[in-house]
Amino acid sequence: MDMRTVRTDIAHRAPIEGRRLMASAQHTTSHHHDLRLWYRQPASLTELMSSGRGPQAGSPSIVDADSRIWQETVMPIGNGDLGGAIFGEISRDRIGFNEKTLWTGGPGSTPTYDGGNSVEHGRNGQTLRSVQHLFEQGRREEAARLASNTLIGGFNAAEQGGYQAWGTVYLDYGFADDHYSNYERDLNLSTGIAHVAFDHDGTHITREYFASNPDNVLVMHLTSTTAQTLAVSFPTKQDSQKNAERTTVDVAGGLLEVSGALHNNGLRYASAIKVASTDGEVSDGGDHLSIAGCTHVSLLVSAATDYALTYPAYRTGESPRDVSRRVRAVLEEAAARSIDDLRERHQRDYSALFDRVELDLGQCDAKNAGQCDGGEADQCARTVPTDVLLDAYRAGDASPAQQRELEVVLFQYGRYLGISSSRENSLLPANLQGVWANRSDDTVGPNAWNSDYHLNVNMQMIYWAAYSTNLVETADPMIRFMKALVEPGRRTARIYLGTDGSEGSGFSAHTENTPFGWTTPGRDFFWGWSPAAVPWMLHNVYEWYEFTGDTERLREDIYPLLKEQADLYVQRLLHPSTDSTGTRRLVSSPAYSPEHGPVTDGNVYEQTLIWQMLTDAIEAAEVLQVDADRLTMDESCSIDDWERDWENGGAFTSDASRSWACARQLLDPIVIGDSGQIKEWYDEGALGHHTDGSAIADYQCYHRHMSHMLGLYPGDLITVDHAEFLDAAKVSMNDRSDRATGWGIAQRLNSWARAGDGERAHRIIQSLFANGIYPNLFDTHPPFQIDGNFGYTAGVSEMLLQSNSTWVGQDGREYRNYMYPAPALPRVWRNGRVSGLRARGNFTVGYEWADGAVTLMTITSGSGGHAVVRLSGALNATVTSADGACVGSTLLDATHLAFDTRPGETYTITHLTEEA
Repeated sequence: MDMRTVRTDIAHRAPIEGRRLMASAQHTTSHHHDLRLWYRQPASLTELMSSGRGPQAGSPSIVDADSRIWQETVMPIGNGDLGGAIFGEISRDRIGFNEKTLWTGGPGSTPTYDGGNSVEHGRNGQTLRSVQHLFEQGRREEAARLASNTLIGGFNAAEQGGYQAWGTVYLDYGFADDHYSNYERDLNLSTGIAHVAFDHDGTHITREYFASNPDNVLVMHLTSTTAQTLAVSFPTKQDSQKNAERTTVDVAGGLLEVSGALHNNGLRYASAIKVASTDGEVSDGGDHLSIAGCTHVSLLVSAATDYALTYPAYRTGESPRDVSRRVRAVLEEAAARSIDDLRERHQRDYSALFDRVELDLGQCDAKNAGQCDGGEADQCARTVPTDVLLDAYRAGDASPAQQRELEVVLFQYGRYLGISSSRENSLLPANLQGVWANRSDDTVGPNAWNSDYHLNVNMQMIYWAAYSTNLVETADPMIRFMKALVEPGRRTARIYLGTDGSEGSGFSAHTENTPFGWTTPGRDFFWGWSPAAVPWMLHNVYEWYEFTGDTERLREDIYPLLKEQADLYVQRLLHPSTDSTGTRRLVSSPAYSPEHGPVTDGNVYEQTLIWQMLTDAIEAAEVLQVDADRLTMDESCSIDDWERDWENGGAFTSDASRSWACARQLLDPIVIGDSGQIKEWYDEGALGHHTDGSAIADYQCYHRHMSHMLGLYPGDLITVDHAEFLDAAKVSMNDRSDRATGWGIAQRLNSWARAGDGERAHRIIQSLFANGIYPNLFDTHPPFQIDGNFGYTAGVSEMLLQSNSTWVGQDGREYRNYMYPAPALPRVWRNGRVSGLRARGNFTVGYEWADGAVTLMTITSGSGGHAVVRLSGALNATVTSADGACVGSTLLDATHLAFDTRPGETYTITHLTEEA
């Protein structure tokens, strides 16, 4: 097993120690101060977000009080696969417990499970060919109607299933909830540890919670200054009546185990809580543990299922006893360690990731308290609870330093959530709620959108911040998940796209995905059909290589995905189309821009993603020096060679050579419309109107999706070095407006940051705090979706450092992926410092700035190679190595500096002035 591999044939988690992936080139002692969320009251007494902020149209409504408290006020902890939600109650504390593989649906839900695919609708590609033929004949309404009625699937909700909350750990002290004082609960982002503390009737009580990745347990350490009696229970959220005799509770020897099998699909599960140490007397109850006369107790929780990420069974083959033994073995091994040892192992593991990036915006924390004006030092986040500070920010009552503090905390919170919900040894990637969930089908109903894997912006956004904020390892489960879609996706491609389903023939997936190869289109075409979701996700995958330079993984994992997908589009999907202006291009159809407007023969959303996928595939092939025939580009590239015979299964009418490079040239994805905008549809003239002036049906000016802007972010098609396209993109973004919630706000933030507009980006940040953040700093769509948290962190990173554009020098040479520090700093971030960000090319970057200008920059080279930096003060810049020696550099123009680097070396750039 190599260092990247997590076995998918069995659900055992590989140990982390000795397996750290792609660590930053430098690891220094943390200088984080007061980086925490904290509150003066339990979760149940924390004021909820205004009920007036209702869900978006079509969004699930979370109305039960318990779910609202959970999503808005709890403190989350996690180790990648296990999750805990800390309520911090007084006499009876609650910890909502999750394990990421507890899913309904898939094999076992019905005898004929087939990933939701419907042969009746797909007809092995005949339906798609009929739709494409109708478009070619100009019968657009018929084509759209046929597509929306037939290119669908996933009709059986039981087969689709959803993520399930596991259960709740209750810690019951048996005293009244009143007569307490000095209450505080906090989540320390610098240590990954949550605390609850208060005084009750003269007794000081503390609780410490953390989720250890090295030991695969949730740890609870409870203390009190006088002896207490504690009852510990662990009911699941599965209906024992439905599960019949398959749910069992076993309490013996200071260990409480709950095990069983989901009635929907027979997935086997086991969970247990163990008393690891105490000075009290432990006794076993029928469904609980009792600890009497204790002043300290340490409890450990772990869980597992027999899920495996292997098609088609998705099971390990373990017996119920095997799963139980595996959980008990984890607890026994962890219990052999002291609480101090468990804590130290957790903090060492967690800090190795979290401490890589530091951000100083002049916030009023302990480090900067002396710089705060007047009494501001006493009003920073150390003394103002998070919910109070959030309210003050929204009301405009927070001081500038307090605003910066909250902005930094939310940035680092996104990194914390990434570490907590997606690790290199995680069995699955983070889902729509990370690893946390409060609902189950058996109790209050499914989680919103089944807390699934949505591939039409959501899962992409969940991993936007992973690379740039130096958490590359956290993207590993996402890449493995995409690899696991290949086999079931070939089945979907055969049924709906007409491939033969063989190896290399192409794989397909759409908007909704689950851990069981649910690759079918959705039951409603208008949100469920999105074959371009795979090219979009593959850009996330390819960025692993861009940020790490890991050619081994490029060859073994990444390029095969890109190659098969690129071949699918070239061989099966792309065909000529003529728009209303007479322009011919290659398109894939039917196309629908999520989630508004008409069904068309190609659109900018799909064309942009296909262009990006082909570009990534071409670059990867060039790096690996393979498949030269797919990269050829000559004068023979003609759209006439792409004509298809629809009566013959869409076969090409000629034997011409059709390369990826030729296909990319013929896509012509970006067109500027009559309003100066990037067209969203090729028949668009002015904004929201066809070229003949008629209104575009179902066009929504303020729609939350900005699918035609994907070439700007996260793609590389529209950049700061292409002024015409960038100006047109700004027209489109202004038309779409900044109005959105949750992930929609985050998408706008990233797009305006990529466009280099720091003032607009910061206004969007203010909008996110005003409309999209709960008191516990979870993102709200509403309801809770974690993608917006990661989207915010990615957006702030994009404001601080960019490395995706290509600049062409005066000699015509292209400088790809140059580093661009401080590309979108707002005026309110006038002075600051950042360290540890990652840039493409495997560089780790830090810099300081004053009055909005970079004054000093450090670059650590992970792979060596040529470093190119865009700096407004490059004219007199000096580059030195770590030992202070001058390094030869080339001034390419007034703002671009280049120099060669060696692997592992750190370089400092100084004397940054704009004067010649």
